[in-house]
Amino acid sequence: MSLLPVQSYQASRRTIMRDSDLVVRQPIWQRIVLRMLPAVLLLNFMATTITTYAQNQASVIDLLEVEMWPDYDRPSVLVLLTGTLPDDAEFPAIIMVPIPENATINAIARVDESGSMFSDLEVDDSIPGQLTITTMEPTFRVEYYVPYSADGNQRNYTFEWQSDMAVNELMATIQQPSLASEITLSPEAIQVSNRQDGLLYHTLPVQEVPAGEKYSVETSYNMIRPQLSAELLGAQQPAIPSETTGDVGGQESGFNWQIVAAATAFGLALAAGAWLLLGYRQSRRRISKPRPVRRSRAKRASSSTSRSSTGKAKFCHECGQQLTPGDKFCRNCGTAVKGA
Repeated sequence: MSLLPVQSYQASRRTIMRDSDLVVRQPIWQRIVLRMLPAVLLLNFMATTITTYAQNQASVIDLLEVEMWPDYDRPSVLVLLTGTLPDDAEFPAIIMVPIPENATINAIARVDESGSMFSDLEVDDSIPGQLTITTMEPTFRVEYYVPYSADGNQRNYTFEWQSDMAVNELMATIQQPSLASEITLSPEAIQVSNRQDGLLYHTLPVQEVPAGEKYSVETSYNMIRPQLSAELLGAQQPAIPSETTGDVGGQESGFNWQIVAAATAFGLALAAGAWLLLGYRQSRRRISKPRPVRRSRAKRASSSTSRSSTGKAKFCHECGQQLTPGDKFCRNCGTAVKGA
């Protein structure tokens, strides 16, 4: 088998080295970015989620109206919380509402400008004693039932509010059961009034509640006989205060704005990473194996002739005549050449 000429071998070697240099000489910034890309994407996802959560978490409730209706339509206390966020609140807003761990939720809704209530909120109740609500409206509504302590016809109940959110104005009102002979409140009411349902409502002083501090109302009353107010009034379900009258409707499933924002940021980061990776691949040069150089038959014959000519001359063993390459018979005596 013939060997490649020295010049062809050197040319092929230079080609391989040149192609290798194109790969090795990849821009250093691209190599650094590609190595750090997974960590950057993960950090971006975490930072976006945390930032979105921190920016939109409500820290202040401008007005919180608390109404307590004991022995209304159940032998327990119906608590109605209506909160309004400040005018400069960012939306979607995340609100953390403290509730008793033994509470039974009756309704969670947002209240629009017309006073209509809709239950299409995202609500997380995975933390005991807390509701995490995401809303696009400044006003929200939470209703729940909580047991009271009973001793014969005597009823006692204590409402407590303690939250990381500050409350600029908290207005508490207690509905007196229709068959309650007397009611004692602490703090004392500053106003007692009748509403359209014919029941008495005790309004407590408006109070500011700083973040982390506890606000409580103690209620004690004696029933003439155990009977619910709704049974006497003929009501079938909890009434809604006139200032927030509306239909509770809408979709039951909420919309997770934090996940959408984080997923969008993650998608953008992923697209940027794909762009960098594509640029990296396009910048590479494919190393091709040099093809062996095939020589023509004429060159092979010439090479064979040159090698034969450099060897020893052959002579006829019969007459001694010098033979030429390729002779099978002696040109002088006609004797067959040995080994031909």
